[in-house]
Amino acid sequence: MVPRRSMLSFQETYERICEITGVRTQVELANLLAIRQSSISDAKRRNSIPADWYMKLFEQFGISPNWLKYGTGPRYLSRMPATGAPAAGDVLNEVDAMFGDPLVRSVVATVHGMSCPSDGSADASNLPVEGRIALPLGYAGKDILVFHVASDAFAPTVRKGAYIGISTALRHPVSGELYAMRMLYEGVALKRLYLDIDKGGFILRADSQEYPESFLTAAQCREQLLGKVVWVLQAL
Repeated sequence: MVPRRSMLSFQETYERICEITGVRTQVELANLLAIRQSSISDAKRRNSIPADWYMKLFEQFGISPNWLKYGTGPRYLSRMPATGAPAAGDVLNEVDAMFGDPLVRSVVATVHGMSCPSDGSADASNLPVEGRIALPLGYAGKDILVFHVASDAFAPTVRKGAYIGISTALRHPVSGELYAMRMLYEGVALKRLYLDIDKGGFILRADSQEYPESFLTAAQCREQLLGKVVWVLQAL
């Protein structure tokens, strides 16, 4: 049974919007919807979601307004004509089974810059924001930080201009794997770690031989390691 309109709650719909788009703050939602942040506060005070929010979310991501309002039915809708060619009077057909695939469903994620002041701490709260990017749901998550690569130190594996996903849940260094590090005075840098048992730490290298290697003790590595590179998005 569909809830009556009078029972709708701004907070419940707002939480569904955040869940499906991946936004975390009112500022991010305002940027996504191209509205002022004060408009969100106004909607919250009225306990009512403006109709144009539903339309923008449907037009950009195919999100079902009915699911946003009531939390029932498929999350996504798709305009799919009955024949191979577009026809007049096309209707919206629900295709939730297809959109259940995490590689089909998308969310909008924040993109961070790598060039930033650093004291060597792995604190991710002060990372610079460069923009936003739409990602398949399977490539996003609360433990994923997205970066825009600023150097060719790891070309051709990771080229300058690529987007990378860093899992902050994978902070246990494994020899030979690629990680994002908060390097003193450098900001965020990609490093391949190699265990040095004799020195009790890790050698840090870039794939390009033009960049010198460095060394961190095991304790320093734990402090400065942001997470493991788990995916790369770049042109070949």
